[in-house]
Amino acid sequence: PASWTKPSVASILTGLYPFEHQVIHKDDVVSDSMTTIGDILIHNGYHTVGLFNNANLAPIFGFQKGFQKYFYLLPKYLGSQFWVNYRQASYQLIHKALLKFFPLLRKPDLFYAPAERINTIEQDIITDEMKTNKNFFFYIHYMDPHDPNFSHDEIPISYARFENPNPSAENALLYKFYYEKEIQYIKGFLESFLKSLSQKNFFDSSLIIITSDHGEGFYEHKHFWHGTTLHEELIHVPLAIKYPGQKSFAQYDNPASLIDIVPTVLDTLHIQTDSHLSGIKLPTGENNEGSSNRYIFSEEDHQGYKIWSVKYQSLKMIYQKYQNNITEELFDLARDPKELHPLAWHHDKNDMHKVLQEYIKKRPVYFSKEIQEPLPSTTANQLRSLGYVQ
Repeated sequence: PASWTKPSVASILTGLYPFEHQVIHKDDVVSDSMTTIGDILIHNGYHTVGLFNNANLAPIFGFQKGFQKYFYLLPKYLGSQFWVNYRQASYQLIHKALLKFFPLLRKPDLFYAPAERINTIEQDIITDEMKTNKNFFFYIHYMDPHDPNFSHDEIPISYARFENPNPSAENALLYKFYYEKEIQYIKGFLESFLKSLSQKNFFDSSLIIITSDHGEGFYEHKHFWHGTTLHEELIHVPLAIKYPGQKSFAQYDNPASLIDIVPTVLDTLHIQTDSHLSGIKLPTGENNEGSSNRYIFSEEDHQGYKIWSVKYQSLKMIYQKYQNNITEELFDLARDPKELHPLAWHHDKNDMHKVLQEYIKKRPVYFSKEIQEPLPSTTANQLRSLGYVQ
């Protein structure tokens, strides 16, 4: 439903579109009145645990709501904590200089808690939960792959947005190469995690969902990184579901959205809720029925870009406002999956326009609030190192 972390994860946890939960901007905080999947599961006897390592999901932004245990892992720092807390500007200059002239220091844990650290902690949490709670819900957030993208070789190489926020087109293939190396890297840790569940005799009975909050751009549409477009390279993400009693992940061929995760979990667990949900339950692997006649929306209000998109079958429309410019493009993804050739005319273009404009006019279900206090220095520092703030 969005192309950067905060609104997408809020949608994963609520089953709502961004305009409904209103956790859209950099300073937005999860509303106290918002109902999350954790809140619903607690009410139904589940113990809820969250393991986070992205600064956009830090405690100050309220993402601990619905988690009885909430773990937020900070990156490691060069030098003493004093420099991080009280000399942020100096720390940033020293940080950049050291990474530039001493490449062996370029390691993921200077920017975020990497997968090996996540896997170690999650194993301890699962072991503890299996001893004390019959039913529990565990949300795990990995940061790899995310810029900075690392080579994970003996001599580390990385490319980071905070060092080069506006790369030239010539960097696209190189940056994408290291991004794909990161995908292979995280794949190994996911396989290790799933194997550990089997060894604990916990795999077969579990509902397991693997997905991503957003993709990454490599100048396919004259943009790098994420958060500034709604093209497929940013919002077409994997969604794999392994249902209890099944030994493999289900295959679902019809359109789906991250807002479908909450209703799918609740339906699988036979839990009903009075809370408003915009998503739908996805069929199991044994029942792959579902409708392709569904409108799926995405939206963005980030870094000056206001963008909305709608998909219906193979058609996709993108409506964008940037400064004083408005653009509207329609694509046929079946014939043009890379969205390189906007359709000058299509018999459904007016209908797509009408549907999208009606979505744009809809009002929120909740109203988020902006942070009312300065960002903790550790959170601000991590956001800078990841290129989210200057």
